[in-house]
Amino acid sequence: MADDRWHVAVVTPKRVVAQEAPPAARVKVEWQPQKQPCIEVLPDGAELWRCGYGETSLRLPEAIRHSLVVLVAAPNTAEVETLAADLLSGGSADVVLVDPRWPSHRQELLGRQQQLKADQQLLVITTVPAAGEPIGTFPAGGHGALLRANDWSRLVEGLKYEGLRSVAEAWPGLKVIAGHPDQSWLRGVGGCLPQEEPKGKNDMVFVRLCPGTFAMGSPEGEQGRSSDEGPVHEVTVNEFWLGKYEVTQAQFQRFRKDYSYQKGEDDLPAANVTWSDAKDFCEHFGYRLPTEAEWEYAARAGTPTRYSFGDDEHKLGEYAWYYENSGIRAHPVGTRQPNPWGLHDMHGNVWEWVQDCWHDNYDGAPTDGSAWEADKCQQRVLRGGSFNFDWAEGLRSAGRGGSWAVYRGRGGGFRCARGPRRQP
Repeated sequence: MADDRWHVAVVTPKRVVAQEAPPAARVKVEWQPQKQPCIEVLPDGAELWRCGYGETSLRLPEAIRHSLVVLVAAPNTAEVETLAADLLSGGSADVVLVDPRWPSHRQELLGRQQQLKADQQLLVITTVPAAGEPIGTFPAGGHGALLRANDWSRLVEGLKYEGLRSVAEAWPGLKVIAGHPDQSWLRGVGGCLPQEEPKGKNDMVFVRLCPGTFAMGSPEGEQGRSSDEGPVHEVTVNEFWLGKYEVTQAQFQRFRKDYSYQKGEDDLPAANVTWSDAKDFCEHFGYRLPTEAEWEYAARAGTPTRYSFGDDEHKLGEYAWYYENSGIRAHPVGTRQPNPWGLHDMHGNVWEWVQDCWHDNYDGAPTDGSAWEADKCQQRVLRGGSFNFDWAEGLRSAGRGGSWAVYRGRGGGFRCARGPRRQP
């Protein structure tokens, strides 16, 4: 302020009060308990949020006593409002400021301090490039970060976990403009969402798939449907983890040293393997084959359409290697777009063995996600279609195939599954 004026602010976790005063003035502060609204609209239209879905106290590490999150966005944006409520409801913030003009309210909330105190946390998140004033006014010290995200909905999904995580763990991939997200903390709001784990010692990457219920099979009117895909029945699947990619030749060679289907092509899917080969590989490393219900649940990724990306088969080449674009050969795994849950090649590249015995239809099929076995089972189920003479209709999410368990084919491979915890 000017030399003859001071700006005095009283800040609490639930209230900001500020006024001007002359030098050496005696400022009287009277504390009068007053219930404040959950959302206070400031004079310039910015919003100060104090509570989410209910009154929740801060639930961060004991060393952090105050946490302010600034969302550099326009108020009344659905995803931003959801994020603000989740941050407060989970106990990640005392206050959330939704302000497209940050740092216009920096001084009111933080005062003139150029460095955060040891018990303070400040997270500023924007979706536009941050330069100049926002960077120059971001305080050092304490716990905090200035971050750039691609979209707000991703941040909302990133809070669907239990417990405490660093910002870097909860929201991986955000651009760090200033500060240290690995030393800042967020409390999850619970729930489950598909997420990828780091590559394991076997170079296998698994994606967590949350429990859910879906309609398995295809309706009678679906284009390209076969009678073995019905009747449509509701199946409930427990949480499990599924390989992000089909098992590669390099990975299979660690299990079977003499395997050399296509030499020098380590990233190609392991093919020309029997059902027993696939099962033995997975179990050797503590995994298992997915059940047919688990496989279709994962392939659909929450969609009821012919493919995980919709009904338009003209888009199939973006997601799958199949007869029309493969050159009648397999391609390295993960080179087509993934489905909404981050799984690659669920449509095409190679057929994938699953645990189930082959049945001509779903009459009497389990509804709990378990494998459908049978006495003296000689034929097993294959899912997903392949590069090898399979047209678009054969790669639908509901499409099925079956073959003798001893069958070896250049278009037949697999991926592994496991439970929430690694098997011993």
